[in-house]
Amino acid sequence: VPGAIHALDKWLTKDDVVLEFGCGGSTLFFADRCKEVITIDTRQEWIDKVNRHKGIDNVTFHCIPGDDIQAPVNANELVLDLYKDRHFNVIVLDWGLQRDFFRPHIVQFLANRFAVILDNYSGDALFPSYFDKDFWEGLPLDAYCQTYNDGHWYGQGTRIYSSEYLAD
Repeated sequence: VPGAIHALDKWLTKDDVVLEFGCGGSTLFFADRCKEVITIDTRQEWIDKVNRHKGIDNVTFHCIPGDDIQAPVNANELVLDLYKDRHFNVIVLDWGLQRDFFRPHIVQFLANRFAVILDNYSGDALFPSYFDKDFWEGLPLDAYCQTYNDGHWYGQGTRIYSSEYLAD
């Protein structure tokens, strides 16, 4: 949503590294502003569409085929295997079930300066299995929680948990 885009645009740096579950326009947004983007999606057509853009040589694409249950499990295995020693400034969770599956692993992948982005956070009708207003509760980490709502956007809004307050 526009408020989240504006806040992230001011906060991101050219040194940031992004792990993104669900590629699309956000991939291009982060690629233009950050050092590296690793994006995982279940749909090859989305990856192909984003990959057609020129100048995004800092993006690594992973296509994880599978249904709504198996794809998140496969994506977790890929991240836990290939990126187990990496830390990310930004983690974007845009898949429904992926939030449930990846939540226990988030802390081990966060850099000291971080933002965890839950897109479509209020889309309980879209993704009822991960609709969770207390997503951050129980994680051993202090974070600011900022919510950006816009009823015109699919999923109603974006929620960002971050190590520092994002200026509006």
